[in-house]
Amino acid sequence: MEHDTSEQLELTGTIIRGVGTGGHYVAIPGFSVQFKRILGGVPFPGTLNVRIHDGGHSLLKQLQALKSSDGIPIEGFSEGEKDYFPAIALRCRVLIPGQRTSSSQSLSIPSLVVFPEITVHPPEILEIVSTERILDSTEIGERVTIRF
Repeated sequence: MEHDTSEQLELTGTIIRGVGTGGHYVAIPGFSVQFKRILGGVPFPGTLNVRIHDGGHSLLKQLQALKSSDGIPIEGFSEGEKDYFPAIALRCRVLIPGQRTSSSQSLSIPSLVVFPEITVHPPEILEIVSTERILDSTEIGERVTIRF
């Protein structure tokens, strides 16, 4: 089932501190090469964590439907005796309020929301991977919009 791109899903949330393991996983070659292929560039070795705001329940249901229809598989693999579990990724753009490009538009950073098969985060926290260090353009506690 193809997602109708004329109806974009937008989620608003607040950037929060992660648990510090995202960078480790993004930098593992088995994952990094997959993110590079999807993003079209080397991923920044870290994730941006965003807690979705109110209205989240129905929006999270829409996000689940989008994940089912447009999700990009991230293959799991084994390295030595360690198993790395698969994930699903969704292409998105992180919109940074107050930051403008030369064309006077809000800064819009191409990214992926990654849904690991196993995670320590509740569903309202999204993990985002990008080729850029998004925190260079924003900060912990700031509101951002995720557009799918």
